[in-house]
Amino acid sequence: FEKFAYPDDKVEKASKEAININKNTQFVTYVLKFTAGSEKLNEVSIADQSMQNGIIWKDKEKDHNFQKSGYLNFNSIKSIQYAVNEGQNAQSLSKCTTSQTDACIGTDPGNIDNNFKNKDYISFKNLKANSVTYITYTMWYKNGVYLNQRCRDKLKAKDGGCGEQFENSAKYRIGNNSPVFSNKVKVIAICPYVLTRQGGDTFFHDVINTGIDVSQCFEVKNCEGPCITPETPGEQKNVNTGQGDYAGPLLLKSPSHDVCSASNNDSNGIKAYQNVLENFSSSICELRTDVAKAWTKQNITDAINANVKRLSRFEANLNDIGQISSTSQLPQDQSGVFVKTNGDLTIDNDIQDYAIGNSIDGLPAAQTYIVIGHDLIIKSNIVYDNSTNFIQTFNKKSIASAAFIVIGGNIEIDNSVDHIDGILMAVDKQGVGGGEVRSTEDKTTDEKPLNINGNLIGNVINLFTNRQYAGDPLQDDGSINIHYDERILLNPPPGINELINLQQVVVPN
Repeated sequence: FEKFAYPDDKVEKASKEAININKNTQFVTYVLKFTAGSEKLNEVSIADQSMQNGIIWKDKEKDHNFQKSGYLNFNSIKSIQYAVNEGQNAQSLSKCTTSQTDACIGTDPGNIDNNFKNKDYISFKNLKANSVTYITYTMWYKNGVYLNQRCRDKLKAKDGGCGEQFENSAKYRIGNNSPVFSNKVKVIAICPYVLTRQGGDTFFHDVINTGIDVSQCFEVKNCEGPCITPETPGEQKNVNTGQGDYAGPLLLKSPSHDVCSASNNDSNGIKAYQNVLENFSSSICELRTDVAKAWTKQNITDAINANVKRLSRFEANLNDIGQISSTSQLPQDQSGVFVKTNGDLTIDNDIQDYAIGNSIDGLPAAQTYIVIGHDLIIKSNIVYDNSTNFIQTFNKKSIASAAFIVIGGNIEIDNSVDHIDGILMAVDKQGVGGGEVRSTEDKTTDEKPLNINGNLIGNVINLFTNRQYAGDPLQDDGSINIHYDERILLNPPPGINELINLQQVVVPN
C-alpha cells in the first residue's frame, strides 16, 4: 500500500516521501495505490486517515510559530481506476451489482466524496491477484498567499522547521481485519533559502538572519563547502605569570575535526557548535572560528580598494556610457578592463541577454568592469557567450569570464533578472559607503530565482531578504543559487588575481 503526492498536475514530481509547494500552487494531487498479493481478495477498504471534515491542517509540532495557518481543503476524487497487473492500462471501476464477479466499487458512488473526506472507507470487491487499484484525489492549497510574510516575520531558525508542513497517511483493511497504515507523505510549503554549489568556502562576516536552514525539512544542505563565520572576540584575560600546578608533559596532537562532525547538531551538548550560522547548513561543516587577520572585513576592504586603484589607474574608458546593452558598445580596449567614475553604469538589454565573450566584438573573452563611487545596476541577464568552442581551439583565452567590481557604491539587481555569469564584488569605501549587493526595487519578489555562476562578495542582506522565491530543494531550486565557476582559474578576468588569491582555490592533481 503506497501513497504519492505531487503539486497541481505535475505528475513528474510525484514522491512517496515529500514534495515542495509554494504560494502559487493551486492544489495538491494525492494517489493511493493498493497492490494485491498472490491471491484474489473478496473485499478491500481504503480510507484517508488525516482529513478533518475535508481539511488537512499543518503539522502543529513543526509549525507552532505560524499564527495564520495554511491548509489543504478537499476538492474531489478525480478518478478510481483498476489494472489487472502492474504496468497495464488502468480502467475506471463501476459500482458493484448483486451478481458481479469482476472488480467493482462496493460503496455507493453518490456518497464517495462525502465519505472519503470524513475518513470513511471506500470499499472494493473482487480484486484479482497481483491487481492494482488507484484512488486519485485533489486538495486545494488555501491561505498560501500569506506564506512569504509569515516566513519573514514568524519563522526563526532556532524554532526549527522550514515552512508549513502537511503530513498525512492513509489506511486499508482486508475484510473486517484491523487496518494497516501507509507511510506518511509530506507536503511542504517551504520558506525561501539560499544555496551554494560546486565547491568553495562560504564566508560570512556576520550571520545573515534571512532565509531558512533547508536541512530542517529536506536531505539537502545550503552549502556544499564549509560555511565559516569569525569567532566573536572574547574578553582579554590577564596572563598568569605564577608557577601554578604542573600539568605534566605537553603533547602535540593532530586536529580531531570535531567541529565538523558536531556542527549544527542540537544534541551534541557543545553550545558553540549548535546552529552556528542559524539559517545556513553545510554538507561539510558550519564553523565559527578564529580567522586570519587578512580575512577581517576591514583588511579585505582595504586590500581590494588599494588593488582596484592600481588596476583602474589608466583610463576611465566607460565615462561616456551610462547604459550598455551589448559588448559592441565597449571601447576596443584589449586590456579587457573597463572603468567608470562619473556616474552609475546600467546593464540593460530589453530584447535579449547581455552576452560576454563574443569574439566578433574584437574584445578579449575575459573582461573586468569597475565602477568607482557610483552604482552598477543590472537589469538584464548576463551570460557567457559560448560561440567559441574551447574543445576545438584548445585556447584558454577563448573562455569567457567576467568580474563586476563596485567600489564606494552598490550592485543593484533588478527583480526580473534570474541569471548572472561572473564575479560580483561590492566593496564599501570609508566616507563614501556602498558595498551592498541589493534589489533595485528594494521590494520582495517570489516570481523567479536568481542563479549566479561565479562568486558573490559584499553585503548581501538586502538581496537575500528580497528574493523570496522557493522551489524544490532536491532540484537545487533556491531563492538564490550560487554555483562556483572554474573559469576564474582557466581564464581569470584581468586583474582579478590581484583581488583574490587564486592559489587558495587551486587543488593539486
